[in-house]
Amino acid sequence: MRRTTSFGIGVGVAIGGAIFIALVLMNYYAVNNLQFRSKGMENFDFVTFSMDMQLDACNPTYFPAYFDKMLLVVNYKGKQFATMTLHGTTIMPKQAVTLNGNMAVNAQMVAGLFLQGFASAFSGQSQQAFNENDLTFKVALDTKTLGFIPLSLSHEFSYNEFQQIMNSRKTSQFSCV
Repeated sequence: MRRTTSFGIGVGVAIGGAIFIALVLMNYYAVNNLQFRSKGMENFDFVTFSMDMQLDACNPTYFPAYFDKMLLVVNYKGKQFATMTLHGTTIMPKQAVTLNGNMAVNAQMVAGLFLQGFASAFSGQSQQAFNENDLTFKVALDTKTLGFIPLSLSHEFSYNEFQQIMNSRKTSQFSCV
């Protein structure tokens, strides 16, 4: 009798562990396959150099995707140029939602580029102060699998890669229409 009880408990723990691992992997897969496209920016605040931002997010998988926050950091020549924070949500399979957030631009960096452009122009140099190829984009999605296991997925893109991703997500190429 005692042997069957401990065997039953062991099987129950193994099944519970397998279900747990399956749920973690399904959320990881769904979050990693999310598609995004820009919906727009508005309400630029000149005092804080920030604006409201919206992105459409599509879950093309057959599993729900949940994340707490999306953070996009834009660096110019290795220094932080702008940050965008979007509030996460649960995105059901084959569905799209609109995410709301805020984008803040580093005012000192913008002023420095602006003044550098003026200095170049007045000195007769034909150099551009701003080179888009010096931009890098780091996107991080933070989630808690099953509500308590922290998981962060991050990707880094060059300017051209990021622009291609955001522009390729037109209606015909966005899986959730």
